[in-house]
Amino acid sequence: MFRYCLNVLMGLSFLSLLLTGLLKFPELQIILGLYNYPLPWRIISYVHDWSGATLGALIIVHLWLNHQWFVERTKIIFAKKIK
Repeated sequence: MFRYCLNVLMGLSFLSLLLTGLLKFPELQIILGLYNYPLPWRIISYVHDWSGATLGALIIVHLWLNHQWFVERTKIIFAKKIK
């Protein structure tokens, strides 16, 4: 259950990071005509920064929880190449 919640949080953090990143993208603002609207850029930037930090921390926890799986897969891959 913890891993499922971790994956959901990673997905939500990724979506938040993606959407705020797209809003901050200058060419996309021009294409969508968003440069004329007074969007709360400080809040968007704040959410973007914290979403990135949160996603990074969640990825580290994810890698830590799945460390043994990565080790086993790496051994299998290198064992096949040696033969």
